[in-house]
Amino acid sequence: MADGKGGIGEINEADGIEEFRERAIHLDGTLASGQTFAFVPHNGGYLGIAGEKPVWVSEAGGALTVRCRRGDAPFWRGYFDLDRQYGDLLEPFARSDPMLAACARAYPGMKLLRQPVWEAVNEFIISANNNQKRIERIYRGISARFGRLVEWEGQALHAYPSPQALAAAPVEALRELGAGYRAPYLAETASMIAGGFPLDLDAMGYDDALKHLMRLRGVGEKVADCVLLFSTRHGRAFPVDVWMERVMTEWYGETGSRHELKRAAQEKYGELAGIAQQYLFHGARTGIGKGDGIGNDGNSNSSSSSSNDGSDGNIGTAATASATAATATTAATAATAIATATATTAATAARLK
Repeated sequence: MADGKGGIGEINEADGIEEFRERAIHLDGTLASGQTFAFVPHNGGYLGIAGEKPVWVSEAGGALTVRCRRGDAPFWRGYFDLDRQYGDLLEPFARSDPMLAACARAYPGMKLLRQPVWEAVNEFIISANNNQKRIERIYRGISARFGRLVEWEGQALHAYPSPQALAAAPVEALRELGAGYRAPYLAETASMIAGGFPLDLDAMGYDDALKHLMRLRGVGEKVADCVLLFSTRHGRAFPVDVWMERVMTEWYGETGSRHELKRAAQEKYGELAGIAQQYLFHGARTGIGKGDGIGNDGNSNSSSSSSNDGSDGNIGTAATASATAATATTAATAATAIATATATTAATAARLK
């Protein structure tokens, strides 16, 4: 679908198609980390749809190629958060936080997606007590049954249904598609949003946005934090699941409830808490700290974006020195925390509990 030509930042247009290139991100780690379930591998890259906008993305030669409909490029730039360089943002933690430094170094170019809020709400309601393959099956089944068909470049894609379309769907049909006990949550949430429940979460403060989302049935604190982290600019969002609970207690020595662990992370990282969470979560689930700096579970994504130029997410030589100089206690604690890591799929499933 892409010829690989054109320079970084260049936009090519033809026949209603727009294609632009940016420096590589960690595409596999970003799209296969449980942030979204709207993409599938296709033609050497990923094919997906969000907000009824189709896209194909791939990486080669140190560049990310994004192929979309003409006029949709700004949407996809925002979706992949291409205008922020996380490595620069995390530089202040290079010396003081060796574990975050190690995770950021291992996965340069990881991105937080900026999905349509409505779609993220549904993804994470579906994700509760679920595993990734099943979530994908439910999400795509609902899209195929009730969503709009979008034909694009010879591919038939089904967008996730609008709130109005999903509110009109029979609850039993949602159950039959695998939603189970979540079916009425999806239906009631769709009805509330179709009826005017506002989703302009960026216009609210973080705490207000969190409380606002938790008014929706099926949305607890962790699901609300996932929605805020993966669809808004609320950088303080810090979802705590079993993996992040381990990270905060065993890597950082924090104690307390998951809510208290989240508040400790927010105090430590401030508006960068969400970025730190994604790196730490990915590092824990893939085995950073086992001794060689790369996960040993056979499912690490660390080499999946070998074309990455390393410029985004790499927090510099100070990070290398800091991680190398970490105390024996920190290293032992980190090893204990991730010694329990299993395959990446199992880890992602655990995140969703």
